[in-house]
Amino acid sequence: ICKKTITKPDVTYLLANGKSPLMRGFISKAGKTFDGYLIIKDGAVVFDFPERPKNGYSKGGYKKTSETDGPKDNSETATEEQ
Repeated sequence: ICKKTITKPDVTYLLANGKSPLMRGFISKAGKTFDGYLIIKDGAVVFDFPERPKNGYSKGGYKKTSETDGPKDNSETATEEQ
């Protein structure tokens, strides 16, 4: 599934509990890695994803604020030496 081998213990856990433990290292069609759970829903195995953090940060990104939008233009405060 998504270029990841599912082990026998993971399948056993999924069948016993209806949801696998968090599994890391799936690879999407676009080639990006992701983590998720496998769940049994209506007789099919589908993905369930962990909640994202509520602090505004993603796994590899950063939260944009006025302080992190890029370099500041210091030309207004710079003084010219004569």
